Amino acid sequence: MEDDEVNIMNVKPAFKKVKVTNPLFVATNKIELLAIRINKQKKSVK
Repeated sequence: MEDDEVNIMNVKPAFKKVKVTNPLFVATNKIELLAIRINKQKKSVK
């Protein structure tokens, strides 16, 4: 989880540069992080 917007802005182009194809999820707090993780788990079960 990353909550520093500057770090997020740096990671996005770095991932693109090295051709990381995994999705990047941004959560600004722990509750959002949990919601993303729970939703991701539900999707992967299907």
